[in-house]
Amino acid sequence: MCGIYGAFFDYEALEELPFDPILQTTTLIRQASLRGEDSYGVLVDNGTVVRGIKCPDKSSQTFRWSDAFPTHGFGKGFNMVMGNSRAYPTVELTTMPPDKKDVQPFMSPSERWYVSHNGLISNDQYIRDTYLKGTDFEVPEDISTDSAIIPYLLDYLMRFHEYKESLETVQALLTIIEGNFAMVIYDRKFLTMHLVTNFMPMYFQQSPHFLLAGSLPDFLMESYPTEECPPYSITSFTLCSHPDTGDPFVKKMRVNLFNTGIKVANRHPYKPKKVAISFSGGMDSCVNARLYQALGYDVTLVHFSYGQAAEKVEKWVTQQLAEQWDMEDHYIDATTVFKGMPSALLTGGAPDPEMQNVDAETTLSYVPNRNMVFASLLAGVAESLDIPTAVVNMNLGDSPYPDNGYLFMKFIERCLMVSLSPNQAVQFTSPLINLEKWEIVKLGLSLFNDWDLSTSCYYPKMKGEFVEFCGQCGPCQMRRRGFLMNKMKDPADYYGEGIGLQGLDTRDLKELNSSYFINAAKPLPLGNFRNPANDILYYRRLKKYL
Repeated sequence: MCGIYGAFFDYEALEELPFDPILQTTTLIRQASLRGEDSYGVLVDNGTVVRGIKCPDKSSQTFRWSDAFPTHGFGKGFNMVMGNSRAYPTVELTTMPPDKKDVQPFMSPSERWYVSHNGLISNDQYIRDTYLKGTDFEVPEDISTDSAIIPYLLDYLMRFHEYKESLETVQALLTIIEGNFAMVIYDRKFLTMHLVTNFMPMYFQQSPHFLLAGSLPDFLMESYPTEECPPYSITSFTLCSHPDTGDPFVKKMRVNLFNTGIKVANRHPYKPKKVAISFSGGMDSCVNARLYQALGYDVTLVHFSYGQAAEKVEKWVTQQLAEQWDMEDHYIDATTVFKGMPSALLTGGAPDPEMQNVDAETTLSYVPNRNMVFASLLAGVAESLDIPTAVVNMNLGDSPYPDNGYLFMKFIERCLMVSLSPNQAVQFTSPLINLEKWEIVKLGLSLFNDWDLSTSCYYPKMKGEFVEFCGQCGPCQMRRRGFLMNKMKDPADYYGEGIGLQGLDTRDLKELNSSYFINAAKPLPLGNFRNPANDILYYRRLKKYL
């Protein structure tokens, strides 16, 4: 493992730079020792010549510019600096200190590509034998460092696969190498620096006149805004000429590797239509399940037992709906995780009708960190079953809960990008996140008729093979309101008296003409729709999160 870094700056625009080039690049090189101080190497391109030093037995803390490059100052215009400060990997049985030829950065035979790599390439020997052996780009046998294959492979791809563009060649590289990586790749021909990462850290600071990049924010300036390279991305910086003035400037472009169809570290170049849904049997999870099934997905229902009062009913409903809807079901017992935690859902055995509005509008029923735990377990199930999409059930009405909103969903998805195996990718999403409960009811009415089996209540009871709701908890209120706003009666039975809702008492909801309910909305045919945007309600607001 190591610290890597790279820099571009315009030496003719000193007044525009927030730093002194010599002092800042020296700081950058020395700070890289935070990630490794057994050896280091530095390359400098002043626009005329590339020169470097490799110190196999010294820390970059010892670097002095005047000692390393006594006659090699910066040239006019843009200059490039890149390097590596290495810690000897425990998995590599190498002679310490290594020979200079094993110290990064590495250069390609064409002297076009320069690479500094942090991580481990697990298939480097396979690449040597399969791609490079017997060609002009064969890596010398006396170079043992796995990273050495990267610039040689880039030359190989340019020659034998006729890649013309710099970014295109780097993308092709990622379809071959396996392992973990953050890389600084410098293409001298196109004056481009690529910052490439799967789940290793990489940060940068940029203006039209400079770029500073490194493995940690600590490498960079404290007083200047710092950006993170997102996991599984290529962030490219190219020296360009302004179309009006002709002045040079640094142009940034980013490629999210998940959106390119590129196979990265064995990731599939396609997304099989399979989805795992966190399933309680409530309205949101039912609508999500039928929505994905209607769009042609194989659906797996993942039900959690965590000591909730509704567990018996929720599990029964999950089994019934999985059978009726021809879906797989998966059960996770998380009871011991939440045992003893303070929560009305875990410690309370009966609803409190006086707290119904409070329950609907606050975090009264919050279970400590429950959705974070569920998200992690759901992602693990999806990963083990090779399911690329994991769905949780959030909506606009759940906004009082911090773990039921957009930010929570996006942070979990981001976390999964660096927590799962490099061979897997799971999208964490929630299609209903921008819908209110009454809109979810309206959408559901066009997807299925099994509303009598859905269970939204925190304290439901079984009456034979039928479910009865308490009518007194927050979810019961939200459910009834959702149907009423659609001018429909809720088909559920309620055993509690309730406190009334918009002039209706829960006792009035027990009488239901089933034919009226079934005919009120005509369910859409399951399968692939000819035009989902027209066939599915709210599709414009759903599609981004499917």
